[in-house]
Order: sequence, then C-alpha cells, then structure tokens
Amino acid sequence: MRARNIKPGFFKNERLSDCKIETRILFMGLWCLADREGRLEDRPKRIKSEVLPYDECNIDELLTELHNAGFIMRYSIDFNNYLQVINFTKHQNPHIKETASDIPPPPGHVDSGIIPYYVTPATRDEIIKRDNYKCLECGSENNLTIDHIIPRTKGGNNEKDNLRTLCNKCNAKKGNRLNKITESTGKSGASAGKSGAKLEKHQPSMEVAQLNPESLLLNPEVSCPELSADAEPPRQLDHFITIPLNDKSEYPVDIKLIEEWKNLFPKIDVEQCLRSIRAWNLSHVKERKTKNGILKHITTWLSREQDKGGNNGNGSGHGFNCSAKQVAGKAKSDGEPYPIDAEY
Repeated sequence: MRARNIKPGFFKNERLSDCKIETRILFMGLWCLADREGRLEDRPKRIKSEVLPYDECNIDELLTELHNAGFIMRYSIDFNNYLQVINFTKHQNPHIKETASDIPPPPGHVDSGIIPYYVTPATRDEIIKRDNYKCLECGSENNLTIDHIIPRTKGGNNEKDNLRTLCNKCNAKKGNRLNKITESTGKSGASAGKSGAKLEKHQPSMEVAQLNPESLLLNPEVSCPELSADAEPPRQLDHFITIPLNDKSEYPVDIKLIEEWKNLFPKIDVEQCLRSIRAWNLSHVKERKTKNGILKHITTWLSREQDKGGNNGNGSGHGFNCSAKQVAGKAKSDGEPYPIDAEY
C-alpha cells in the first residue's frame, strides 16, 4: 500500500455521505492500493484483506455502491477485472519515482501523461562517467545529480540521450525549464567532459525559447541584445518570492518548487497566489508561520484554490485568502462545502 493524501472536503461531500460508513472507509483504502494513475485489480477478497480485514462486510457490494455513485469505475479488459478511481490524479500527488501503471485504462479515460522517473543506479553511474564526473553547467565535481534535458513534465523520457550530469545547485536552478549546454568544442553532452575542457553556455534555439516563454527573464544562458558581448549576464535568482515568518525572517520560495506546484495545481495562477500569501502574512503578523510550517501553509492555500475550481488567470477571488478582502484581513474562510463535482 502507498501513502496518499486526504483533504477536508472528503468529509463534507454530500454524495459520499449517502454511502455507508464502510464504503467511505473502503474508498480511502482504494487510494492507497491504486497505482499512480488510480487503477488497481478488481479483486474483492484481496481488497478486503488489505483495507477491512477485521470487519464483516461484503466488499463486492461496497465497490458496486462506489461505482453507482460515480466515485470509481469497474471495468473488464481481456477477461481481467479492474478498478479506476475517478479524478484520482486531480487530488493525489504520486511520488516522483513511483512506477508507471501497467493496468490498461478504461475506454475513454485520459491518463496524467507524466512520465515516471526511472533511472537505475547503473544508468546514473554510466551518465556521470560519460560526463567525466563533472557538472556540465559549472564544472563542479560535488553533489552530482542526473538531469532530464527535456523535463518529464514536458514529454521528456528516461533515455540516456535525454540525461546529463548537473550538480545539485545547477539542477535546482534549471528546474523545469528547457535549455542546452555544450562544450566550447561544440560536442554534445555525450562526449562532454574531457579534462581541461571549458564549458560554454549558448543561446537556446528559437523553438526552445518559444516552448519556454519565461526563459528570457529567468535563464542567464539566453543572450540579450541590450547587453554587450563582454557584459556579465544577469544573476539568476534561486527564488521567486519570500514569505515573512513568525521569527521576522523571510522564507525564500524556490523556483523549482513553483514549477512543481504549477503541475500539481494547473487551475490556478501559482505566482499570483504566492504574492497574495506574502501580502496576507505582512498584514497578519501574529498569524505568521514557523519555518517548519510555512510549506504546509502554502500548499494548503494552493489546494483550497484548486478545489474551488481556480480561475486560470489571476489566482484571486476563490478559496483560501486569495481575495483582496481576505488579504486585508476583512474576511474569514467561507467554509463552503467541498464541491460535489470534485468527487472526493
């Protein structure tokens, strides 16, 4: 079984409240049994032994109740029975290294499309050796990591020609963006890293720049016509914004983390919500969070915005403190029940 998330809206869902209490517990258990796409084998006896081993209940009837209520889909392919949890990827965030689903989806179902991370230790050692045990960005030999040249969230795969060696710092700076690195000799990453060779940054192609519209603002590898040939490129910040903490320090929100949140909360404008979070904390000094609690504060905020349906634009007017009134401290949480169409 896997660790999954449960949101407060689960307990306020009116459709789910019509189901038996055993059915609701079973529903949560299915999340832990399902793979990263929300699928599992429809085997009632096995499911009972995992979720409700000490209770006298008919799992097949409970699964049918969930199916009829629209929370799961029971289907068969090639005489094999499977379950699909509806809207699973909308509410769950599988671990980055969780393996891909090997269960066929039900007819008409669209998967998340994110390619799971799968780089074996042997492949990792081979890539680092190929790149001469150095970061292809800064030449560091410490804290080496494997980077996907085309990020997995943008369709990149785990093939060796899409992998390269970056130190942890450079990998974090690159984040989820597209850029290219070659040696001064013009050789590709596969032949990069000969001793004494100097690494050279160059401007991405127009195609890459179009795929990465923010690269001109955030990526120092991209040349700018306003800079002379000898001018020093602008320094790239590791963070987008800072959030005030209860000890009067500032918590920097890492750019790479923002890219991850954009994938997890696609319906909202993450940057705008972060600005609202900063504004709220500036005006609510006594309610500021600790360093250990600030990430939970941010993700809860974003999750509430996502659950409210977002607005695909300015990140305000919904949910948890993203409206102007709430930032000013004039409004309280509306406590609106979990939207029925969100399923769970």
